[in-house]
Amino acid sequence: MIEFIELAKTCAPDVHVTTITAIVRHESGFNPLAIGVNGKPGRSIFPKSRQEAVDEVRKLQAKGASFDAGYGQINNANWKWLGITPENVFDPCTNLKAAQRVLVQCYEGASKAHQGQAALYAALSCYNTGNYTYGLKNGYVRKVLAGAGLKVPALTSAPSTASPNTKPQTAAPEPTTNAQPQTGDAFSQPRPDAFSQPRPDAFQGAQPIRRSVGSILINTNHVR
Repeated sequence: MIEFIELAKTCAPDVHVTTITAIVRHESGFNPLAIGVNGKPGRSIFPKSRQEAVDEVRKLQAKGASFDAGYGQINNANWKWLGITPENVFDPCTNLKAAQRVLVQCYEGASKAHQGQAALYAALSCYNTGNYTYGLKNGYVRKVLAGAGLKVPALTSAPSTASPNTKPQTAAPEPTTNAQPQTGDAFSQPRPDAFSQPRPDAFQGAQPIRRSVGSILINTNHVR
């Protein structure tokens, strides 16, 4: 665990170590070679070597499968804009950098509609589904926090009071939800697969990372 924490601090410095640790614990169980194949039923593959892992994802690509790989379970639909390939997705640092890029982008968008921990929970939902609310409904956010020994409060939709003139830029363009968590039927069609990653149309054309994602272990009681 100490080695992972040091790696996370180096490779994903814009995400608090407690947050990236909770995500990776849930997504891959700290297995950098883990592969999650989406579908009904989904399945998990745990290669014994990096070369075996590369060969597995190449086979999945050839079949046109949807799958997630590595520490942060990066979905193959997002590999192009993240600069991910079969050869580098299993590199721990490269994978954590990609996970950071997605999460920071999600957090920046979520911060426009929520404050504090509520923004972080919405960002976790976005990381899982590309949507700020579906990941709450399908249980993903609760599972991530449960792994850290926490419970997630109800998510409210209070507008952020942050000044638009001082807000840092996003890590990547905002999701097609226009950075506003949906209401009403947004909860009616959750994506149940905990391995599912952001939809490809939710993230296009990256920008430099500017905002840091906080810890899931602080200020958890003020969200109502």
